[in-house]
Amino acid sequence: MNFLRNYSSQILGVTRIVTGLCFLEHGTSKLLNFRRAPCIRR
Repeated sequence: MNFLRNYSSQILGVTRIVTGLCFLEHGTSKLLNFRRAPCIRR
């Protein structure tokens, strides 16, 4: 995995952005009282 060493800072940045967006989505859905997606049962 040495080839990823060159891109480690970019990968870390993208991971932080995606994680932040996930937290933002979760928080705003609770704050604005959005409904959850229905569970799919087989």
